[in-house]
Amino acid sequence: MHSPITLSRRSFVSVMALLGAARIGGVPLAGPATAQSAATTAIDFDAFMASSKTLIGGLEPDADMGKLVLQGFLDLGMGDKLAAVVADPAKEGQTETANQLVAAWYTGLTPDGKKVTSFTDALMWPAMSYTKPWAECGDEYGYWGDAPAAQ
Repeated sequence: MHSPITLSRRSFVSVMALLGAARIGGVPLAGPATAQSAATTAIDFDAFMASSKTLIGGLEPDADMGKLVLQGFLDLGMGDKLAAVVADPAKEGQTETANQLVAAWYTGLTPDGKKVTSFTDALMWPAMSYTKPWAECGDEYGYWGDAPAAQ
């Protein structure tokens, strides 16, 4: 059985606050590739995105975020494991890596939780339809004063 990626509430809030500050200040959100990432198996980006789309339930993943998610796995030396998932996402024995990939898309964090790949494009926001990313307006100014539309 695999262990889920855990992130304390405090760590999550800290990362999100730092992300907001980084975007406002124009600081890059991800660093250059490491030497470790160059030594791993080459992964076709289009195949990676197609595999990601399958694993996240058919949602259309953001390409810019995808580049950072892929690089995050490579930087951690997980290229071989990720290549196996990209080749066959349903293959037995690679559930942990597949789950880490899904978690990376939903949280906007690399598998180690140390780098942010995206904040506003993380899939947690569409999954939580009752809220939106901080500092992102939901509609025209004052929309919150009107009752929500009946569904």
